[in-house]
Amino acid sequence: MKPGNVMLQDDGSVKIIDFGIAREFKSNQSLDTRPLGTRGYASPEAAEKVSQTDARSDVYSLGVTLFHLVTGHSPMEYITQPNLPPIRQLDPSLSPALEASIIRATQWDPNARQQSMNELRYELENPQEPEAVVRMRRTLSLFRSFAIASAVCLALGIGSLVGSRLVRSSSYDGLVKRAAVASRVENGGQPSDAERLYTEAIEIVPNDLEPYSALINEVYKDDSEFTTSEASRWNALFEANRASIENDEGYAKLCYDVGIDYFIYFGYGDDLTKSSQAVGWFDRAINAYDERNGNCTLSESQRRTAETYKTIGEFAQRIQRAQAEANESETYAEYWAALQNAVTAAGEGAGDETIVQLRLYDTVFNALNSPVYLQGFRRGGVSEAQVISLYNQVLQQTQNLQGAAVGSALTEELYATIMNSASNVQRNIENVFGSVGANLSATSQTTTSASTSSTEGEGQS
Repeated sequence: MKPGNVMLQDDGSVKIIDFGIAREFKSNQSLDTRPLGTRGYASPEAAEKVSQTDARSDVYSLGVTLFHLVTGHSPMEYITQPNLPPIRQLDPSLSPALEASIIRATQWDPNARQQSMNELRYELENPQEPEAVVRMRRTLSLFRSFAIASAVCLALGIGSLVGSRLVRSSSYDGLVKRAAVASRVENGGQPSDAERLYTEAIEIVPNDLEPYSALINEVYKDDSEFTTSEASRWNALFEANRASIENDEGYAKLCYDVGIDYFIYFGYGDDLTKSSQAVGWFDRAINAYDERNGNCTLSESQRRTAETYKTIGEFAQRIQRAQAEANESETYAEYWAALQNAVTAAGEGAGDETIVQLRLYDTVFNALNSPVYLQGFRRGGVSEAQVISLYNQVLQQTQNLQGAAVGSALTEELYATIMNSASNVQRNIENVFGSVGANLSATSQTTTSASTSSTEGEGQS
């Protein structure tokens, strides 16, 4: 399914054409699955033959086609990203329910999508949050189970009811305790023991934030990489249970932490891809904070950080539109202001972890090391003196973190990358602005020695 196969007739009816690669689904016939379909519209299992295609593959393709229909954006614009952006990020006037349905339909994991066209059709014809539909199905399933067991439950009486509650609580607590000490290592893209146990705990008590927070802040960070498979499972888990937790005072902080996981640890794509994936989560954190007037566990400084990182993450998408609309100078100026504000806040001790600060400084140096971006900043009214000042600020604040960076492979790598790229950033500033100020020259004298000490002096630190 793709727009090229959908024909709108003069009378308003719709026809589907070109069934050249269509096949009838036959259960357990994985050998007849072939890598087929148009890039961007074919489901992952159809394009890459990671598993047998089935009805859920068609759900994916229709979901992508719906995305293209309502936003006007081709999925090829986001081909380097693991998921399409939320449609309301591109057009805020669109329905939240439609957005949620398309998000579910375009999940990489077939189990996280609607399981049939009937289910997708029901969501589209009954505008309500998909998780409400999921809860309804679960309720019906539980009702049938309880109806079968009603005679037994009636015989056991009130004492049995009290006992079941105790067992439920005991099972939940036991799962959480076991998960805290279980292995956090993924096995071939499958959930780790800790992730599996926390997920089971969530199924028992979906409105307790503890296992959600443990997944984001402990399990997914354990190997310093938030993998695409972990991200896919997390998104499905979150969407299925969001209504149970979004009124909790810790919800804004949870969304902020997910944004940080994408911004820092996501194991797919370049810096801009990672930060663009974080945008939606920072947006949720900001909205939740504002709706509660700050009465939540997210701090005011973290809200400001979320605003800044959201602007940084949106830059890649906004600059494409700005170039088409001939107002890119304004977009570059806003991006520059976001980078400057973030660096200043980090230097004032906003409470961020060392890795978050280093990741930010690496993003800033990557921007200053890009002739395209630096020219854009210049057209946006940023002066040579401002660029040199930010360069010196980032370099100094990075050097201040030398001792804190020791002990973690990821922080050590980020620190070395920033220090080793300093000379390239200097040359780029020279090439774009034509000269280098005295402040930049003075700072550059310390760059080589600082970089050397970061690699040779780790034992002494």
